[in-house]
Amino acid sequence: MDTQLQETEVLVIGGGLAGCWAAIKAASLGKKVTLVDKAKVARSGASTFINQILAPTPPGELSAWKKELVERGEYLNDQEWVEVVLKEEKDRIQDLIDWGVPFERTTTGELFVKRGRGHGVSGVVLCNGHTLMDIMRKKALKCGVTLVERTVITGLLTSDGKLPTGGFVCGAVGFHARTGEPVIFKAGAVVITSGQIGSKLRCHFVNNLSGDGVAMALRAGAELINMEFCTAGNISYFERSFHSGSQALLVGMGAKFINKNGERFMLRYDPEMAEKSKLSTLVQAFANEALQNRGPCYWDMTGFSEEDIAMVRRLLPTTLRPYDELNIDIRKKPVECSPIVQICSSCGEGGIRIDISCRSSVEGLYAAGAAARNPVHGVYSVGGVNLAFCNVAGYRAGETAARSVAKNPDKEIILNQAKVTLKNNFTPLGRKEGFTPDDVVKEFQNIVIPAKVSILKNESRINETLNKLKVLKETKLAAMAAKDIHELVKALEAQNLVEIAEIVFLAALQRKESRAWHFREEYPDRNDKEWLKWVIAQKGNDGKTKFRIENIPVENYEFRIANPGSSPHPLTLGNKK
Repeated sequence: MDTQLQETEVLVIGGGLAGCWAAIKAASLGKKVTLVDKAKVARSGASTFINQILAPTPPGELSAWKKELVERGEYLNDQEWVEVVLKEEKDRIQDLIDWGVPFERTTTGELFVKRGRGHGVSGVVLCNGHTLMDIMRKKALKCGVTLVERTVITGLLTSDGKLPTGGFVCGAVGFHARTGEPVIFKAGAVVITSGQIGSKLRCHFVNNLSGDGVAMALRAGAELINMEFCTAGNISYFERSFHSGSQALLVGMGAKFINKNGERFMLRYDPEMAEKSKLSTLVQAFANEALQNRGPCYWDMTGFSEEDIAMVRRLLPTTLRPYDELNIDIRKKPVECSPIVQICSSCGEGGIRIDISCRSSVEGLYAAGAAARNPVHGVYSVGGVNLAFCNVAGYRAGETAARSVAKNPDKEIILNQAKVTLKNNFTPLGRKEGFTPDDVVKEFQNIVIPAKVSILKNESRINETLNKLKVLKETKLAAMAAKDIHELVKALEAQNLVEIAEIVFLAALQRKESRAWHFREEYPDRNDKEWLKWVIAQKGNDGKTKFRIENIPVENYEFRIANPGSSPHPLTLGNKK
């Protein structure tokens, strides 16, 4: 086991945009940096599918942009973070330009700024995600970052050998995703950038993100925040036959949504923004239209020009590929579409709680990107903020972690803890009979995804869901069998998903109002008087998750609601005649 121990100063878990930023910045400060990803850096996770990033804030418009993000985020934003991202995004975009990222330009050579989902005064700049991530990978290697790919990290290691820890995080343990060879990392600082929680495994365009980093952080004792908003989704299932991502780009280009009656229904849910409404409103509206027998619904892109189509192909060719393969001309007739709903944090709706320097509540552990709760968004503000957060928070996490490397944990404690973790990890591989990971994930999805569970909640159904998850955990999950290393990876993903889902529904019991992704039938209004609060979850020493409610420090913030009260949730508005 000793020969498998790898020592580094900063360990970054997850090779998306935030992870590459963290690794590059830490390495630029002279630290030995290892970046580990369970697939291949530049081709793993959601970052390769991006096409838009929040634009640099123009001079003199900081206050206006900040106000828009806070209002769209329904005042659950950390306004200190909002200002930090708006101020620092300009430098991060300039870095990307200097490294060769080809952003879309106007005919005069300026950055092309487009307004899309949620944008009023703010906007986004456009680029190809594959190209961006190829450049980030090359930059990381040029800076001396060691890449360890196709390696699954399964647990964090701590100075006292305990989970949750009373000490500090000092490494991680896992194994190669193909050979099963164990890997143990000893590190002075660990940064989790492993991406979003996502329960649509193996049936979505991003199919290997299962909240691994969030689950590991929870077990280590880190605080999670606002997990009740993690029943999220996207409009990405077309013609009942294929998935296609990056729909925010199409919305920004003028796509319209119509129901089976030909009604442009988003005008009922959000008269101001309509199709450019926040993602939660869009997904809930699509689901509600179907429940009210006004479905199926359609994307109407018949007004697109040849120039529009050419831009989509240039920025993200995979978006149009399925249409091409099925000979569907999106300019000739509307395309049937459905929401994908899941236990999900695609834009950091909930996750690891971090401070302004990306520290978690556990010493030695940092986070950025969608694994962290995105404090800029609030509940979700405008398109492009999640990638801006990856830029700024990834940079800050790498800097803070690099400057905090100091402690030297006991080697024997690390090795002993790693042995126990690996033994538990490989248990399914030793079973000759049992439930397959796919069996477990399918049942899990049947439990948590139906609209009456994920979109329209009430206390009774939440408790029923928690009971079903408990039974699943004690029966099929506890008896999974893996025939090979590939299935073992899937088994561990399933364990993380169930663990995270329990937190999501327990947190949903705490918030007694309806806001964004979180809709409670008993509390159908957004209640700013009583619920400008954050819900915090943390694993106790007894293994049980404790919750507490924390008031948002609105008295310290620039933007406040003058007369906090109640207002109807968009779902309520959508059902009014």
